[in-house]
Amino acid sequence: MAEKENKLLIIDDSEIDRGVLRSILGEEFSIIEAENGSDGLDQIRNGSGVLDAILLDVSMPVMDGFGMLEQMKKYWKILALLLNQAKPQPLLEQQEAEKQPL
Repeated sequence: MAEKENKLLIIDDSEIDRGVLRSILGEEFSIIEAENGSDGLDQIRNGSGVLDAILLDVSMPVMDGFGMLEQMKKYWKILALLLNQAKPQPLLEQQEAEKQPL
């Protein structure tokens, strides 16, 4: 089987979510996985080669998606990045509740 040209780095702490994304996108992309932002940075620094896309979860232990973005901006120009958030954040819920009429 020929190696796929396009490389996608999936960074998500949920093994299930990574598996779902791998099954959906694996036909088109060579998939590289990391379970948090710190591991994702290691993948980028240590030989993942040129990446065509990064799919980044926002809420993760060790280093979240926003922390990873801050680190990436120091070293690389980011053209496009897909952010993913599976669970609603309490702050977002609070903001939505404040918009509701009493």
